Amino acid sequence: MKEKLWTKDFWAITIVSFIIFFVFYVLLTLLPIYIADRLHASADKAGLLVTCFLAAAIVIRPFAG
Repeated sequence: MKEKLWTKDFWAITIVSFIIFFVFYVLLTLLPIYIADRLHASADKAGLLVTCFLAAAIVIRPFAG
């Protein structure tokens, strides 16, 4: 007998994964605006900080799972 793929656990993992990635990319797009407006940084510094944030996420992701 074949097991069903669309189980309650599958949906829970899918929804949580979607929310995590959605929040990550929203943060990635809003972070430069926040840095420029609230911290009064130049566009270059805001871009550099967002690049560092993204690079750290890429490096950590394989170890975090």
